[in-house]
Amino acid sequence: MSGAAQPRAGRTFEYKVRDDLAANGYWVMRSPASKSPVDMVAVKPGQVLFVQAKLNGRLDPEEWNVLFELGRQFGARPIMARRAFSRRFGVDYVELTGVKDGRTPPVYRQPFVLDEVEASRG
Repeated sequence: MSGAAQPRAGRTFEYKVRDDLAANGYWVMRSPASKSPVDMVAVKPGQVLFVQAKLNGRLDPEEWNVLFELGRQFGARPIMARRAFSRRFGVDYVELTGVKDGRTPPVYRQPFVLDEVEASRG
């Protein structure tokens, strides 16, 4: 992928994640081109997610640990959104459950399933 196409693909994936979260009842605020540890904050009653979107599904140990610590500090669930090849390029979510030391496979994660709640409440 060319240098110009890579940011475009990442942005397109962020939009896909944003739209998926919104369709599942979350209010989503995206931090465009921020290079911050949190691409999106997604909230709904009783739940706050700090989301980092990664097409390739990889977070280096520093990115991982910063996202994990921010979630712990602010009471949010640290989530990595990654491209799901098994579902026609949908989105899979992984919750970070511990720090990553860079030496072992990332065992401090678990699948995260969005609980489907209607976006509008009556």
